[in-house]
Amino acid sequence: MPYYDVDGREITEDEWKRLSDDRVYLRVGATELRSDGPPQTVIRVSTVWTGVDTGGWEIFESLVDKDGRKAMVVKYHTRDAAKEGHNALVGKFMSELPPGAREAREIPAEET
Repeated sequence: MPYYDVDGREITEDEWKRLSDDRVYLRVGATELRSDGPPQTVIRVSTVWTGVDTGGWEIFESLVDKDGRKAMVVKYHTRDAAKEGHNALVGKFMSELPPGAREAREIPAEET
């Protein structure tokens, strides 16, 4: 299985393992969205570098978790596309939160 760094350069499995342990390196974005509701809702959007080519050369992915359940996974080819996709998902899910007090916060790397 081929492995790639964040710039799309092929790397060894050992290098991939080392980079995968670096939360700052792999992280593109992590945002928590909350609404007091009703109903109270918590959505987490996490976008990371995976570095693994599973067939489509998509080495980044966003995971959307809504109230503790996986709601969506989106994959990207580049870091720039992953950043844009992360921001688009945050905007989409923020607009879908129930009325009430709404909040968005970046999640620190140590919390992910």
